[in-house]
Amino acid sequence: MRKTIVGWLITVGMLLLGSGTAPAAPAPEPVIIGNARVTALQDMPGEMPLTIFRGADLQAMQAMVPSGRAPAGVTVFLVQLSGQNMLVDTGFGANEPERRSALPELLRRVGVGMGDIGTVLLTHMHGDHIGGLVKDGAAVFSKAVIMVSEKELAFWTDPKTVKENPGLDKNVQMVKDVQKAYGDRLKTFAFNDPVAFGLTAIAATGHTPGHTMFLLLSEDSPLLFWGDLVHAAALQFANPDICATYDMNMPEAVATRRDVFAKAARERFPVAGAHLPFPAIGRVTKKDSGGEYEFTPGL
Repeated sequence: MRKTIVGWLITVGMLLLGSGTAPAAPAPEPVIIGNARVTALQDMPGEMPLTIFRGADLQAMQAMVPSGRAPAGVTVFLVQLSGQNMLVDTGFGANEPERRSALPELLRRVGVGMGDIGTVLLTHMHGDHIGGLVKDGAAVFSKAVIMVSEKELAFWTDPKTVKENPGLDKNVQMVKDVQKAYGDRLKTFAFNDPVAFGLTAIAATGHTPGHTMFLLLSEDSPLLFWGDLVHAAALQFANPDICATYDMNMPEAVATRRDVFAKAARERFPVAGAHLPFPAIGRVTKKDSGGEYEFTPGL
């Protein structure tokens, strides 16, 4: 569980290396999946230092990322289908005073207000995914139902979690704030449940106990939102055994990643990930040599 503690302590700082004003967010990037419109919204840019990764020696990782810092921004996805506006995760929100969240402005740029969001699907409850739910103790999304895996919520609300891992106290408090702000609008699902308008929850545990992917299927066209299956594309496609230190169960995270990579490459469906290179939607292919997999942006 030590890795869990280290993970939370470094997540915020390492994703937001540097100081000063963040660069302007890239323009929203919409794609069409069947009858659904999916728009990638980069909440914040960022990088992760190679020193937070395990599963390969530092020299090997430096050969892949000579700068020593792997690009890893935070992207949120707007899904518009059947007249509904849904979000997959919410980014950092107001919890990082040194770096302003771009999500509210990006939603305005595509004509969607906070009150227009009907459903928020959470891949998991780390701060860079739930931070946009609450501001000054109040719900940011006045009408939205918040959906999260029952296993994920159970972990973060278990008193043993913070007792055994005191470094998680900030994240645990954020979860409590979400519970208080949303009340009975915070709902849980089991893996394999249909969760909203064409989306199904799929287990992807390892990063957290209830880490979830969401499969969008519209007019037989798929898109898999895989959350934090990948933190550093420059490292983990070439070597899926590499983990960030905030994967709570590294062997399980590796097994999940390998399984999903193989399936995505074999079946050739597009994927969307919170930390993939913006616009954070693309395809996984199996390489014949020089690395196991590669990621190609775009549909």
